Amino acid sequence: MTEPLPALIELLQRLSGQEGRSHAVIDALWREIDAISAAKLGGTMSKPEPDPISPRYLEQMNDLAKELDARLGKAKFVLLVFEDPPRANYISNCQREDTVQAMREVADRLDPRQ
Repeated sequence: MTEPLPALIELLQRLSGQEGRSHAVIDALWREIDAISAAKLGGTMSKPEPDPISPRYLEQMNDLAKELDARLGKAKFVLLVFEDPPRANYISNCQREDTVQAMREVADRLDPRQ
């Protein structure tokens, strides 16, 4: 019989990469897994975080972020750079939670059907 926690983690890893899934639900499930694993195992089982920037863009995006930060003053920003095949690289001057919220708000405005 499969252990429930590893099976749930595997399912969430598959769902996290699928289009059209509710990010809020998936994120809530990851938080629940973290809470359960912290209580049972003394640690967390968070989904792996990929590097936000591909090495080929790291220096340029850091330079652009410094320039944006200097020019925008107190305004927050998220800079997205796309590759082919599609991979979104991002850099921001705000907390990760704020970055995620801002990207979701933009995605909702771009595709109001979801």
